[in-house]
Amino acid sequence: LTKIIVLTFPITFIIGSAFVNFYLIIFTLYFFLNLKKIYRFFDKKIFFTPFIIWVYILLITIINNYSLTQSYNLENILKSFFYLRIITLPIVLAYLINLYNNLKIQLLKIIIISITVISIDVIFQFSFGINLIGLESANFGMRNSSFFGSELISGSFISKFATLSLASIFVYKNNEKKFLNYFLVILPIIIILGILLSGERMALLNAIFAIILFMFLSKNKNIFVLASIIFLFLTTIIVSSENLKKRYIYNTGAHLIGVDNADGINVFDNIFNNLNNGFHAKIFLNSIDLSKKNLIIGNGIKSYRYRCSEIKKNNCSQHPHNFYLELLHDGGIILIIFYYYFFLSMLMTNFKSIFNDYNNLAMIAIILTFLNPLQITGSIFSTWNASIIFFVFSLILKPKINEYK
Repeated sequence: LTKIIVLTFPITFIIGSAFVNFYLIIFTLYFFLNLKKIYRFFDKKIFFTPFIIWVYILLITIINNYSLTQSYNLENILKSFFYLRIITLPIVLAYLINLYNNLKIQLLKIIIISITVISIDVIFQFSFGINLIGLESANFGMRNSSFFGSELISGSFISKFATLSLASIFVYKNNEKKFLNYFLVILPIIIILGILLSGERMALLNAIFAIILFMFLSKNKNIFVLASIIFLFLTTIIVSSENLKKRYIYNTGAHLIGVDNADGINVFDNIFNNLNNGFHAKIFLNSIDLSKKNLIIGNGIKSYRYRCSEIKKNNCSQHPHNFYLELLHDGGIILIIFYYYFFLSMLMTNFKSIFNDYNNLAMIAIILTFLNPLQITGSIFSTWNASIIFFVFSLILKPKINEYK
C-alpha cells in the first residue's frame, strides 16, 4: 500500500490540490509515526533544517504587524502551521523511495508517462478545440490546459519534468525493442510541443533553460544534436503559426510594457524604456518596496496581498510572482538563507553520483531551473508549487551511507 501511495503521488498534481493535500496528510502521519527510523536514516542537518524553517515561518507570521483580531492574519498563522506537511515532504519521500528496490525508477516512469499523456492531450486540444475528455480550450484556443481544466498549468507541469524525456533515451534504451527506441527519440519533441501549445510562455522558457542545462551537464554529443533539433523545431512552429507568433512574440512584448495585447501597436518600439510599466514589473517593484521595512525577518507568509492593498498600491497581486521576492517579503533575508541552506544540503547528499546517472542529471537541471531567479513563478507557499519543488528534491536526496539498505 505504501508503494502504491508513493507511485500515485505525481498523479495527484493533475487531479487537483485537494488530492495533493490528502497525500500530504498521509505522508506527514507516516513521518511522525516513523520519526526515530527516519531520524537515523539522514544526516542531522538534513533532518532538523525543515523544522527550523517551519518554526521561523510560524514565528514571523505570528509577530508580524497585523492584529490577531483580523481574520486574514489568523488564516495565515494556520497556513504557516500546516506548512510543516510540505517542508518535511522531501525527507519522508526520500526515506520511502530508498526503502524499496527500483521504486525511484518506477516513479520516474510514471512521471514520464504522465507528462507524455498530458502533452498528447494538449496537442489534441489545440488541434480540435477540446481535449480527450471534452474540456474546451481557453482564450480562443491560445491556452490549452488538458486535464487541469480551468487551471491553466498544463505547460507548467510538463515543463517541470521535461528533461526526463531526454534522459529516458539513454536510461531505457533497449536494442531488442527498436520501436521503443524510436519512440524515445521523438518523445522530447512531443513533450516540448505540448508545452508550446499549452500557451504558457514561462513554462516554455523554463523548459528551454532546463534542456540547455541538461545538454551541458551531460556533455553528450547526441543530446547536443537532439536539443538543436528541438530548438529548430520550436522556432519553425512558432514562426509558421500566426496564433503562436502572436502569443509568444507580440503579446509577450505587450505584456512587458503593460499592454493587454499587441493589436494595432508596435510593442517593440522603445520597449526597454517601458519595462517598468510591465504587469509583472510593477508587482516586482511593489514587492521590493514592501520588503524594505522588514528586510531581515520579513512580514509573515502570504502577507503580500494584504500589505499591498492596505497601502493602496496599484497592480497588487496574491503574491510577488517570484520565489526570491516572495521569500524576501514574507521571511526576509534570513528565510532565503534557510531555504538555500536546505536546498544545497539536499543536493550535496547526492553530488558524487550526479554525473554518473542521466536521471540525476535531469533532476539537477530541473532543480537549477527552479532556483533560477530570473523568472515569473507561482507562490512557493502554495500547496501545488511547493509540493512539486520538494517532491523533485526527494528524488535527488540520498540517506547516510551507513544507514542505507
